Amino acid sequence: MMLTGDSQPVARWVAQELGLDEYFAEVLPDQQAAKIRAVKARRHRRDGR
Repeated sequence: MMLTGDSQPVARWVAQELGLDEYFAEVLPDQQAAKIRAVKARRHRRDGR
């Protein structure tokens, strides 16, 4: 997973180059902690934790 403030096209390219299947672009610094918490919560629900 990659979280970045970069634009969608740049983030997509970098994610593809790195072989990442999940990325979030245009996430501002003050939004990043909340986004990480949301992703973790979603993964925990999906994994049944």
